Amino acid sequence: MEEDLAAEPRAKHPILGIASLAVASLIGVVYGLMITALAVFMTSSGVMGSSAGVSSMPRFLELSVVLGICIFASPLAALAGLVLGIASFLQRSANRLFAILGTSVSAVMFFTTCMVVVLAMLASR
Repeated sequence: MEEDLAAEPRAKHPILGIASLAVASLIGVVYGLMITALAVFMTSSGVMGSSAGVSSMPRFLELSVVLGICIFASPLAALAGLVLGIASFLQRSANRLFAILGTSVSAVMFFTTCMVVVLAMLASR
């Protein structure tokens, strides 16, 4: 009985599903860093406390550029994670745990980022 169980090959996790979850996790870390950097930027420049923050804005120009690039690049990365997760579903593997996790987290990250960009555009009017 034990020999039969040992001889039976276990289904491996597809690499595309693992990559999808890794991309989604990386995007989550980038979101956390963006929120932290934005909070530090707003408090140290005085934007939250007074109107004197406008004069110190050029000091944080590099940070603003990096945040802008991250905001507009993260939906593309989330979309790539979503495509990797869907491609993992198409593989003939019995173990789809990472495909489900990667696809769902990437979809949430994609739609969250799109909503943040749309809300920011609406607020700037």
